[in-house]
Amino acid sequence: MTNKLLAGFAAFVFGGLWMTPARGEVTLVAADLQSLVSVTQPGWSGMGGDVNIVLPAVQVLALTASGSAAGITATLDGVSNWNPRGPDRDRAAVVGTTFNDVVSDLWFTRSLSYSLTLGGLVQGTRYTLRAWHNDSYTINTGAAAGGGTVTPTLTGGTIMASTTGAITNLYGLQTDASFGVAMLEFTADGTGATITMTRSGGDFTGIPVSGLQVTTLAVPEPTAFGLACTSIAIAAGWCLRRHSGIHYKSVRFRRGDETHGSPGDHRGGSVDHGRAGQRAGC
Repeated sequence: MTNKLLAGFAAFVFGGLWMTPARGEVTLVAADLQSLVSVTQPGWSGMGGDVNIVLPAVQVLALTASGSAAGITATLDGVSNWNPRGPDRDRAAVVGTTFNDVVSDLWFTRSLSYSLTLGGLVQGTRYTLRAWHNDSYTINTGAAAGGGTVTPTLTGGTIMASTTGAITNLYGLQTDASFGVAMLEFTADGTGATITMTRSGGDFTGIPVSGLQVTTLAVPEPTAFGLACTSIAIAAGWCLRRHSGIHYKSVRFRRGDETHGSPGDHRGGSVDHGRAGQRAGC
């Protein structure tokens, strides 16, 4: 019974390790689009711009340390020029959420779509893009006029899941659920992929973009996984041996001045029969 339990435990552990890798997310891009005087979301890269100067449509986004180590690239294309906005253009702060500083400011483009092109991807690896679209303008609804939705589409990968985002004009006390975050989870078909965000509805020809985040899933390093498996195998083998009854103490036989260690020699001395080496637990 003990051996069956141990064998079942080993199968459970090995099966679990093989089938269930660690699913902690690693952030590769965290771009907070803002004006020069805005407050940057902690842990994010502030992409600041002068509110009096339009920015070129194509912008290279800053990477996190993990993104740089992974060797990826991230290029934002607004189709038309970007217009930075922040508290210096009547944008009010958002409080009460986990991403206050992301949605308190923005860039907007006067096109109904924009795209994010990622390079340096690993084929077969899963990535997730999240995008926030809020204009916290207090004079009127600004680039969020009329609301509307933002729908993601993909080139260069297989979509695993997606969520249509909402364009909002929110400020002051809010919750995370107040903002309809656009999301696209995909598996890369090669080393590059392009996600296009398209606005539907609304009274403003353009899209406000507050922030962009790209993550991937962390998996165990092969060496660490191998060491874990080896350690479990050794421990399981040790436990099985202690419960199997084949580990005998050395049996001493005395014949004259000779001491013999063969448990099969019954010509002299005493023999410790049975499971001399068995223990009550592992």
